[in-house]
Amino acid sequence: MNPGPELPSPSLATETVAQHLDFRSVAETHIASKILWHCIKVVNAIREENGGASLCIFKIGLTSNPIQRRDSYMAQNFKKFVILHKVCRPELLGMVEMLEAALIAEFYDNGRCCRNKQGGGESMRRNDFMPRFPPPYYAYCVTAKSIVIDAEAAARRDPCAILARIAQIKKSSADIPLFKVFREHGLVLPVNFSYAKVGKTERYPYIKPSHLLEVVGEDYLHKVLGVPVHLAENSLVNFWEKFRGLHPQHQVFQQYFSLESLVPFYLHGDGGTGYKKESVEILSMLPALGAGSKKRPVDLGRKRKSNDDELHGMNLRGNSGATRFLFTVLSSLVLKKDKGMFDDLMLLWGQELHALLADGFQAHGKRWHVVILGFTGDSPYAKKIGDFSRSFNNVRKTHSSKRRQKGCCWLCHAGYEFEDVHIPFEHLGFSSPLWLQTRKLQNPLPWEGEGGALLHYMLMDSADTPAAFFRPDFFHVYWAGVGKDFAASALIYSMKKLYGLGSVAKDLAALNEELRLWMRSQKSKLHCGSLTEDLLGYNGSREYPEGKWNKGSDTAVVMKFVVHLLQKNEFRDQVAGDGILQKILESALQMGSVLRTCFMADYFLSDEQCQVIINAGHLFLMGYASLVSMCYKQSLCLFKLRPKIHYLNHIFLRVLDEWTLAGTAVNPCAEATFMSEDFVGRTARLTRRVDPRAIAQKTLQRYLCWMETALDKDLVPNLDFGD
Repeated sequence: MNPGPELPSPSLATETVAQHLDFRSVAETHIASKILWHCIKVVNAIREENGGASLCIFKIGLTSNPIQRRDSYMAQNFKKFVILHKVCRPELLGMVEMLEAALIAEFYDNGRCCRNKQGGGESMRRNDFMPRFPPPYYAYCVTAKSIVIDAEAAARRDPCAILARIAQIKKSSADIPLFKVFREHGLVLPVNFSYAKVGKTERYPYIKPSHLLEVVGEDYLHKVLGVPVHLAENSLVNFWEKFRGLHPQHQVFQQYFSLESLVPFYLHGDGGTGYKKESVEILSMLPALGAGSKKRPVDLGRKRKSNDDELHGMNLRGNSGATRFLFTVLSSLVLKKDKGMFDDLMLLWGQELHALLADGFQAHGKRWHVVILGFTGDSPYAKKIGDFSRSFNNVRKTHSSKRRQKGCCWLCHAGYEFEDVHIPFEHLGFSSPLWLQTRKLQNPLPWEGEGGALLHYMLMDSADTPAAFFRPDFFHVYWAGVGKDFAASALIYSMKKLYGLGSVAKDLAALNEELRLWMRSQKSKLHCGSLTEDLLGYNGSREYPEGKWNKGSDTAVVMKFVVHLLQKNEFRDQVAGDGILQKILESALQMGSVLRTCFMADYFLSDEQCQVIINAGHLFLMGYASLVSMCYKQSLCLFKLRPKIHYLNHIFLRVLDEWTLAGTAVNPCAEATFMSEDFVGRTARLTRRVDPRAIAQKTLQRYLCWMETALDKDLVPNLDFGD
């Protein structure tokens, strides 16, 4: 009797599956919350690998035969099949089913990217609720190769005419015809590109700001104005009256425009990571006002009451694609061949912005005019835009150097050294540093000649230095600068004093265990995972530590952990007996007070909020200076003094100046680049998805697709479904 083909053993079958599939799972013995959190992170990572979160098409499912299911999807032109989780016990099928339901609930977007139905798909159980198949069971995520290939797969079962047209597009050159199809069917923002001679390029593409704002303003004017449309005129008048109190000699008040039609904006520029890790310049503008922050949300919808016209929120909430307006991009691959392109682009941008002020844009039957308040961005890009001759690079490299130092700050002459004149940038405070005498109109211009081309088209405050147009960015100065240095030095010193296990490795292991427990209790996370000597910039006791993590949000988490660590009851006596530990805790608490106040405030700070920021900010600066002095006296290389601590001094000092003058001040976080950095990252990702020979044109095309999607998503919460 023929026994039939021999079936593979379970262990052999499992080994075969493992060899042919992409497993990104954790052990089935983990708790459910950890499994779910891991799967969410994996799905997000897969989406980024396959076109980005806004473009990747994907589906989540369950199977007991992953190879057969994968082959079925591959036959439908899908690209990647990833195992999210695996269980080998039949009693865990229910847990996997709940995992699938939770993942679908997390990513469901009505079919835009996630192609699952809310009710789920094919069941893994029979009518008697017993499993239809033996274990093991697998949760998976599958993604489509591209829009065109996904359309080919979908067109087989969907009679949609648009899908049929997309499916016929040639894959090797899909960008232009695909954009044309999207545009014909209203799937991209209906914006026409403009062209100008830039460098040696006769027709360089860009988006005319007035045209973009008119198109967006037709249906989303609140995104452009940063205030509710029905309250716009009164709200803008209130804004400019408060602004007049802070800057009574600003040139905007010498113009012939009515205040109710003036819309305040900022400029932003930064370099993103483009094709083959080459830099790409990304230039954009953003409304000064917006929907507030997570801690202080502001309603921009039609239901806001008329007596709330004095409420001006920061522009830190929502999708960055719906609140930042791209001008153009410039790849370093192109710039290397034509050095004059950047200056020409700045000149063109300045001319377009001047026209946006003089001629304005039309929306809702009214002409609006845009006033640029300043440029926001990190110090290197401000130097590039303003053509500064003084910057953070102009500091003494060795103590024995005799060279003339030009200064390291564009807002004052701090760091200048020549012959008998010495203006230390390291001196902090609101009254004693020498550099305070070189601020505002006493500030020597930080550029040679006329400065950057963009500056000549901007309105200035006649009572301040023209260099003040370039704002020090609170995000880069603190979250990506001072905060990282402070936290790294604080943790290195604290773990040695509090644990004292005999080696940095042992102290760091104990510190990470405490960090892990604290993050679990606070439901916080570090993007960098855990702390290492490399992340703390620790190379020995003869070098200064500096935080090397990439995410600014990690700085906030680490600073909160420093406070937690030094406030633990078991370390109370050690902290009380150590002056450096006490000063670390006091300084961290003061900075926390500043940040909480900023995020709970609107664009304009109240009198009380100003006083909190001024007092707490001053105490942090003095605390940092004390830590530098105390560590120096003990021959400890901790708490490095770099120009960013000087820039932080300027940020707090500006709040003091404005509060003294008018009893209010502009919130430092209102000019911080949290969301603008997100916009740069997302736009840079678009540049990596297109032909490097036509980066500008094709990036602008994809940007219009992204912006249309972002605006549509942000529109729903503002719709009025009442009678």
